[in-house]
Amino acid sequence: MAVRMGLGSRYQRWVETSGLPGGVDDAVEVEALIKELQADAPSLLPALDLQEAKTLWGRFEEVRDYYLANAPSEPRPLPEAKWSPTPAPFRILAGPSTDGPALTTLVGPYPGGGFLVGGVSFRSRNAPPTSWLEQWRREPGKANFKRVAQQEPESAPVSMSAAPPERGVWLTLIGELQSEQSTRAAIVEWAPPAAPRNLRSGLIRSSGTLVDDWDADGKPDLLFHGFGYHTGKLSLFWGAPDGPESVLDDGPGAMFSVAADLDSDGHRDFVTLISQHREEIVWFRNLGGRKFERRLLLKFHPGYGLSHLVVADFDGDGIFELAITNGDNSDFFEPPPRPDHGLRVYSAPGGWVKVTGSAPPVNGSFKSQLRELYSLPLQGAYQLATSDFDKDGDADIAVLARYARPGSEDPSFAYVKNLGQERFSAHRLPAMQGYSPMVLRAADLSGRGRAPDLLVGLRPARSKSGKSNAGPAWLVLSPE
Repeated sequence: MAVRMGLGSRYQRWVETSGLPGGVDDAVEVEALIKELQADAPSLLPALDLQEAKTLWGRFEEVRDYYLANAPSEPRPLPEAKWSPTPAPFRILAGPSTDGPALTTLVGPYPGGGFLVGGVSFRSRNAPPTSWLEQWRREPGKANFKRVAQQEPESAPVSMSAAPPERGVWLTLIGELQSEQSTRAAIVEWAPPAAPRNLRSGLIRSSGTLVDDWDADGKPDLLFHGFGYHTGKLSLFWGAPDGPESVLDDGPGAMFSVAADLDSDGHRDFVTLISQHREEIVWFRNLGGRKFERRLLLKFHPGYGLSHLVVADFDGDGIFELAITNGDNSDFFEPPPRPDHGLRVYSAPGGWVKVTGSAPPVNGSFKSQLRELYSLPLQGAYQLATSDFDKDGDADIAVLARYARPGSEDPSFAYVKNLGQERFSAHRLPAMQGYSPMVLRAADLSGRGRAPDLLVGLRPARSKSGKSNAGPAWLVLSPE
C-alpha cells in the first residue's frame, strides 16, 4: 500500500525506469491495479482508460499529500494488554543451530511420523538464498530431535497437506519470496526420502493451499491461494492438484483459509482471510454443485495487517467462532508500533444461519454482523493455533508475534487460556524473548494423544547493529 501511495522507498526508481505505476510493465496488471484504486478512492480516480492513467499517474501524489496533510501530529496511544502474572505453561526445545541465517516458512506434522520444516537459508552474502525442506523425528524418551530426510526444492515451501495414502504430502512452493508478481509457484508431492515430484507449476506467487472435499465426491479438492502482488486469485482445483480450475476471487491478497460447515447444512464451507490492502474476512458458503456464495464478514482499513485465522467452538455451544490476528508490518525495515495490532475473537449471534454477510463499505463505513468476544493488544500478532493445551475440555489459543519491537517488553509469544463463559486470560512466556517467530502449528509429536506441542518456525534474529545472526531455524514448545 505504501508503494501505491508513492511512499515506498522503491517508488521513485520504479517510476523513473518504467514510467508506469510501481514499475508495472504489463498492461493487464496496470489495468487491474487502476481498477482497484478507482474502487478504493473514486473521488481521486475517476474512470480512466490506460493512456489517461499513465498520463495522470501524478494524481497519486495528491493521495500522498492528502495523507501527509491530514495525518494527526501524534499517533494514537498503544492500548495496554492485560497479562496474567502466571507464565505460559510451555518449555522450549530448540532445534540445532544453522550454518547461517535461515528464514523458516513451513512447519507441520508429517503423516508418516515426525514433522517437516522448510524455508530459505542465507549462507553467504555473495551467494543466492537456498530453499530447504527437512523431516525430523523426536527420539523416543528424549528431548532430542533427529533429521531423517532433506531436500532442496525450487522455492520455499509455505503449506502442506496430507496426500493420498502412501504418497506423503502435497506442498505448496511460494515461487518468489519477495513481494513481486511472478508465476513460479508450484504444488509438489513429497514422500521422503524421494525427491519432490511436481504436480502443478506456473502458478501465481502463493501463500499456501488448503485441501478438503467441497463437492463431496470422495476426491481431494485444493483451494489455492494465489496471493500475487498487484494481481492474484483464489482458485479451486477440483479432484486433484492438476484438476479443472474454478476462480472464486480474482484479486490479490488471498492469504489463508479454514474449512468448516459453518451453517450446519451438510456442505463444507470455507472462510478466507484476504490481505494486501483489501483486509477482508470472507465466508464462501457452499451451495452444492460446485457453487459458492460470497459473504463479507469483516472489513478493515488498508493498513490493518490481517495475518491469520482459525475457526473453533470456544464456548462449547456447538457454534463456531472466528479468531483472527492482525500484525503484518513489513512495509518498513524498522516497523513502527501499531495500535490496531492484536488477537480478536468473534462470534455469530444466533448462529451462522442468521449471518447473511454485510454489504461492501460505502464511504469507508462497514457494519459487521459478528460480535467481538475478546481482544488482546499484541504488536506484530502474526499466526495462531488452537487446541485444548491444558486438557480442561475447551479450546485455548496460542499466538506468535512477528514484529516485537527490539529492546521492548513486547512478547513474541502469548498463550490465551479459555476460562469459559466467554472469558480468557493472557499469559506471556519470558523464555521466548529474543526469538523471532515466523510460523506456528500445533502437533502431537509424542503420538500419545496428550496435549499437543507447538512447532514454531523462526526467522533470523537481528543484533543491535541490524546484522542477521545464525541460530536455530525452529523450536518446539512442549506443554508442561
